[in-house]
Amino acid sequence: MIMSKRQNIAFIVLSLVFLLNVNAAYAIAPEEQSTVELPPSDDTYISSNSPAQIFGFSSRVGLRNGSDINYDIRTLIQFNLSDIPIGTQIHYAHIYLYFYYYNPNYGNPAGRPYTIYRLTEPWNEETVCWNNQPNITAVVTDCAYCPNETGQWIDWNVTSDVQAFLNETFENYGWIIADETSGTGELPYAVFLSKEDEINHPYLLVDVDINFPPLPASNPYPEDGHLDLPGNTDLSWVGNDPNIGENLTFDVYFGNTSPPPLLSNNQSAATYDLPRLHSYCYYYWRIDTWDSHGEFAEGFQWHFRTNPNKAPSIPEYSSPPLGAANVNLTPILAWSACTDGDGDPVLYDVYLGTTTPPPLVSINQTSTTFRSAPLSCATKYYWRIIAHDDYDGYTKGSHWFFTTIVNHFPNAPVISGPTQGEIEILYNYTAVATDSENQSLSYEVDWGDGIVDPWYGPIPSGTVMNCSHEWLLQGSFMIKVRAKDTAGAISDWGYLTVTMPFSYQPPHFRLIKWLFERFPNAFPILRQLLAY
Repeated sequence: MIMSKRQNIAFIVLSLVFLLNVNAAYAIAPEEQSTVELPPSDDTYISSNSPAQIFGFSSRVGLRNGSDINYDIRTLIQFNLSDIPIGTQIHYAHIYLYFYYYNPNYGNPAGRPYTIYRLTEPWNEETVCWNNQPNITAVVTDCAYCPNETGQWIDWNVTSDVQAFLNETFENYGWIIADETSGTGELPYAVFLSKEDEINHPYLLVDVDINFPPLPASNPYPEDGHLDLPGNTDLSWVGNDPNIGENLTFDVYFGNTSPPPLLSNNQSAATYDLPRLHSYCYYYWRIDTWDSHGEFAEGFQWHFRTNPNKAPSIPEYSSPPLGAANVNLTPILAWSACTDGDGDPVLYDVYLGTTTPPPLVSINQTSTTFRSAPLSCATKYYWRIIAHDDYDGYTKGSHWFFTTIVNHFPNAPVISGPTQGEIEILYNYTAVATDSENQSLSYEVDWGDGIVDPWYGPIPSGTVMNCSHEWLLQGSFMIKVRAKDTAGAISDWGYLTVTMPFSYQPPHFRLIKWLFERFPNAFPILRQLLAY
């Protein structure tokens, strides 16, 4: 005998129950309790006011009693239970509807009882209307009361019906909900959201003793087949599992081959930060989903294509301005920051020289300024900027030019220090000069005794230069100092005359000399020894 799919499932479940009973001594742990949230497969409302009209595609369903001058509005709803194996034991099952609206002109439906009945005949939201509505059982399944305010949920306990469906005691044709409280005059009616609402649609919450495997990941970004994405694209998706609160993990497959290789496994985040992708390349990816019970759902393979690499924008706004004259000899070149169409970091190569095109002087810099080394005076210089990313995208800026200033000689240094002294003693001196172009200066010192100190510096213009010297011979000496700027212009000499009239004598000799002169007849032996 060939069994149907449902019969096969039922047989497996009953076999498992039997094994659990006969092997209780081996302490086989039962499956964990799990909560499943199911969306409606069909929902609609029917109205006695429009008995032949079909409302299956409406985003709303409603309830109203039809006594007196009113008309009846009833809601039909059905859920697909095929993912729950036949014979599964459940702890509870509740239907939830979101209370969305009521017309205040007809009264507030708060607290009105709404009854729910099991349907005994098949129906379809695309064909059902008041005139052909299915039959119901005579026994009420449950009664719930309309919330006091909109924006709240109302629920009915349908545990007995769902268990009967899973036990195959009754066919699953769903339920009908009605307002059976009659009255006079205009009666209130309540409006609820239907399955067409993406956020607050109805659902059936079932607590079962079974774990459902996860569903394939959905809502991929980039979308499947997306073309011309930037190279800095990242991945995201939505994990799905029928069991509420399940902790899911994901295996990420990604690459430019099909099928793609494994890139990350057992990660909990539903995103992946990719490295910079190649330009104009097809990529393939898949997300496999695992639950905490080791159940697995292989994902769909998606693909997308990156766009050609976009070069940075053109460098603009030059400083010094185009054609500027009298530019100082150590200018700071500046230009506007460039943007990259793919969001890549932008690097700059700087070209500067007296020829066109100028030579490269700086490469791969991130700054939009460049301080030049000292330039020549009264010279025309050309420069340009090339902006590029790390993926062969580049943009050449225009050729700009400027002319440096005509150089002037520094002024003659001013020398300060002692103008007389004694030989063989070290004396300190300073010299300072300024440059009209504010160039740094070097100093040359001629001490007038044949000794010349070579160029000292460069140091900033106007900064004091310190130097020292000792003379070994008596006489008058002319100290000369001159300054040279970075362009090579040399100033006139600065002068200072120094006289060295005395020989150096130690301090104790001076004391002895004073004693000999003060007491001419004293110390004969010492006079003889010192030949004084």
